[in-house]
Amino acid sequence: MTLDQLPTSELYRPREPIGGDSYPSEQADFVARVKAQVEALGGYRVTDQRIFVLTAIRPDIGPQWVVLRAELGNQILENFHGKEISRSVRETGPAAMSVWTLPHGAVVAIAQSRDLPDGNALVGYFALEQ
Repeated sequence: MTLDQLPTSELYRPREPIGGDSYPSEQADFVARVKAQVEALGGYRVTDQRIFVLTAIRPDIGPQWVVLRAELGNQILENFHGKEISRSVRETGPAAMSVWTLPHGAVVAIAQSRDLPDGNALVGYFALEQ
């Protein structure tokens, strides 16, 4: 299974992964923090990634991780028979992250960054290996 097969959300603008020229310093920081967190979680390393812009923002509470996680998690459970092995919302590192095992041994993380200067956030899909 590849990251391109994972479901995407209507909450992403654009609907496709962004390139390194969009939010370059924010992407670098986000990816570095995800890498550190998955390493600490179980010695995982990131082998592939896709980054999206999350625009589902409520100014009073910020990006909508709960909505996004439920939407993607339900699809991963139903369509891919995945099992969530870790879920975290943190003050440091990515704002939130879920790690899933999929059939045939694939492990993926879906993470959301802190708010960006324009009020959006980054969402990343990460393929993991131990």
